[in-house]
Amino acid sequence: MMKILVTGGSGFVGGAIIKNLLQQSDAKIMMWDNRLPKNPLGCYFIKCDITEELPTTKPYDLVFHCAGLLGTESLFKNIKEATMVNIMGTLNILELHRDHGFIVQLNILGDWLNPYMISKRAAENYGLMYRKWYNTRYVSVRPTVIYGPGQSMLQKKVAPTFINAALRNEPIPIYGDGSYMMPLLFVKDVASYIVAIGLNNFNDYAKIDIGSLTHRVTVKELAELVISLTGSTSKLEYKPMRIGQPLSAKDAGANLDLIKGIEEITPFNETPLEVGLQETINYYKGLM
Repeated sequence: MMKILVTGGSGFVGGAIIKNLLQQSDAKIMMWDNRLPKNPLGCYFIKCDITEELPTTKPYDLVFHCAGLLGTESLFKNIKEATMVNIMGTLNILELHRDHGFIVQLNILGDWLNPYMISKRAAENYGLMYRKWYNTRYVSVRPTVIYGPGQSMLQKKVAPTFINAALRNEPIPIYGDGSYMMPLLFVKDVASYIVAIGLNNFNDYAKIDIGSLTHRVTVKELAELVISLTGSTSKLEYKPMRIGQPLSAKDAGANLDLIKGIEEITPFNETPLEVGLQETINYYKGLM
C-alpha cells in the first residue's frame, strides 16, 4: 500500500490536502504536526517537530510538505524561529527522502523582503539543490493568494480579516491605496491541484506556479465584494503598508500576475469567486 505523508496537516492548506486525499486515495495517509487538528481528519497522526529528530527513518512514497511558520509582519519578531522551521525543517524532510519518495512542497510566489518569503525561498532552493545534485524527486508548488474555510486569523490574512470585520460591521483595514491586485485561489481548488500533481507523479517541472486564470480583483474591490455579500455596514479604513510588504502595487512586481500554462500539467478547475467567498463567509459565521 502506498504511504503518503502530509506535514503541517492541521493547517489551512495541509488540512484541505488531507481531506482531498481521503476522497480519492486508498493509501495510508500520515499527518505530522506539532499540534492536534481541531477536527478529526480520518488519517493517522504523529505529533512531532520537524526541526528536531523525525519520528521515523523510513521515507514515505509521497510527501506533501506544508509545514511552516507563516506571517508577514508578525515574523519580524520571530526571525530565528522562522528560519528553523521553514529552512531546517525542510532540510530534515529532504534528507529523509533524498533517495526515495516524491516531495511536493507548498511554497509561495513573491520576493518581498520579509522573514517568511526569505525563509521559504531558501527552503525551495535547498529542494532544487537536492533535485539537481542528488536526483531527489522534488517539486515546489507556488500558489498566489489562497482563501477559504479554515484559514486562521492569527496571520492577519486578507480574506479572514475582511470577512470577520464585515460580519461585525467594523472598519475593514486597507493597507496602502487598495490597488494591489489579488489573484485569489480557493483552498479546495489548490488542494485538488496539488494532490493531482503528487498522485500523478508529475516531476517534469521543478517549480510550478499556480495563479487564478479568472479571479483577479484589487484589495479595494475584494473588500467591497465582501461588504456586499455579508450585507455589512462596514467602511474601508486606509492604513500605511505594514512592514515586510511592498510599498505599492507597482513594487509588488509581476510575480502575482496571471499565471499561464498550469493547464498543461493537470486541469485546474476554479470555484467562482462569489461562490468561494460565500462558503468562506458561512464558515466564519459559524465560529461567531
